[in-house]
Amino acid sequence: MAEILGGYGHSLSQIGRYDEAQKSLDEALSLARQLQNNTKIAEMLNLQGEASSYRGHLQAAANLFSQALAATSGTTEHEVILLSKLNLAKNAVKQGRPQAAMASLKSLIREADTLGLKYLSTDASLVLAEAFLNTHQSAAARQELDVALHSSERLGLQALQARSHYLLGRVVALTGSGAEASSHYAQAQRILETIHHESGTDAILKREDLSPISTQPVAKP
Repeated sequence: MAEILGGYGHSLSQIGRYDEAQKSLDEALSLARQLQNNTKIAEMLNLQGEASSYRGHLQAAANLFSQALAATSGTTEHEVILLSKLNLAKNAVKQGRPQAAMASLKSLIREADTLGLKYLSTDASLVLAEAFLNTHQSAAARQELDVALHSSERLGLQALQARSHYLLGRVVALTGSGAEASSHYAQAQRILETIHHESGTDAILKREDLSPISTQPVAKP
């Protein structure tokens, strides 16, 4: 029941129905605590943190991710440990501290690849690329983005594909290639429009990780 409620709440938060999501996520966390299952507690705290992050409540998200990582102490569930670390690193980049996250992200990518956790590896590559971009390391950012885009396309991860194209647009815009940047921005917006259509709600366009894509001006060819 905790897993079902957590999954339902996570789905609601992904499409911007945050108040409804919070009720399910709170109940899921309460059940996990009643079970005294630290792995499930960490999973539910991560889901709550992701919901807060989608809303742009970054400090609240950071607190939840820190609690999630603390809850994994003594467990051997590598996936939830890596997810907690990734969420903290992602939050640091979003809060303007990319340097603080780089070493952790590089380690996360290696561990996720070793364990075959392809989604986590792809997401971590994308976050590392953003950290490189925010510290003016365009070549390194481009290298990570090429990896992230290829992997997200192969895995069918639309949100990660859209973010990859958006960040590629930012990278190539720095090199003066306006036409190529516009092409990436347009592709990101086409993917986002598909996500928007499938979600059936405009609220998804206001998600913290997706709103920069939806509001990015695209030059006409």
